[in-house]
Amino acid sequence: MCDNPGKMLDSLKEHTQTLFVPNDEYEVSTDFIDKPKMNKKSPLSYICRWLAVLPGSVVCVILVMFPIHWAIMLIQFTFKNEIINVEDPISLLARIPPEMLESFICVLFTPMVLIVTGSKIAPKCKLHVGIAMAILWGLWFGFVTGMGVARIINMDWFLHSISFALGVAGCVIGLLLVHKKQRENKQFESIKAG
Repeated sequence: MCDNPGKMLDSLKEHTQTLFVPNDEYEVSTDFIDKPKMNKKSPLSYICRWLAVLPGSVVCVILVMFPIHWAIMLIQFTFKNEIINVEDPISLLARIPPEMLESFICVLFTPMVLIVTGSKIAPKCKLHVGIAMAILWGLWFGFVTGMGVARIINMDWFLHSISFALGVAGCVIGLLLVHKKQRENKQFESIKAG
């Protein structure tokens, strides 16, 4: 082991400048030693990431809904005929109608996934993007509520208020996850710089 990695790199650079092989002389490139490549992204990829924030988040939300549906169907068919066991929460979940259970779980995970994936896709201002995604979810939920008020769709207001509470909880959890990740990244950068 070498105590000084810089000295080791200089020694390696000196010894790899020219390699003598019988009958031929080959030049060995040492660009990887002299010029470390910076991870700079092109302006096009930066713009494309900003353009992909909302569509990418919506696609992730749709993709998350499939495993939720499958898990609920598995719970419903596995525990449907069993006696209710108070100690086993999954058997209690099997007694809730699957459509209601699926809508409640989806309304909890939808804003959370929307916020976290939108923040992950965005190249900068991740917490602000998370807040914007939470506002967009709130506008969508308000639109659906407005359709219920106008009697365009039939809705049970008690279940809708439970859905609203679960959706707000999903927004809060998503924003807390984004904030925690941003704080960890700042701590890592300060440790790395210092």
